Amino acid sequence: MGIQLGNIIAFPVSGVICQYLGWSWVFYTFGVGGTIWFIFWTLYAFDKPSNNPRISQKERLYIENSLRNELTRKKVIYINVKFCLSLEFTFLNNRMGNIILHIVSAGL
Repeated sequence: MGIQLGNIIAFPVSGVICQYLGWSWVFYTFGVGGTIWFIFWTLYAFDKPSNNPRISQKERLYIENSLRNELTRKKVIYINVKFCLSLEFTFLNNRMGNIILHIVSAGL
């Protein structure tokens, strides 16, 4: 959801920035925004509830118990990414070969 929302906001904002400030300012603007987000994230995000100094002991125990229950109920399914990417590449390579062959045989 966040990626789609980011694209919906970023594309029109980039156009406005280009129109009024120039294309290079798009990179400066999003670079500064990304840096601010990185600083915010490193200060307030933690890997585990036990590492977070801003929550109470009661809240930490509640979160950890909830996570423990979630992890024991779900099975994790692993997908071989290399295999999927190789199939994708093979399919695209065959399609491009067919397109090029069609263009050459049509004399374009």
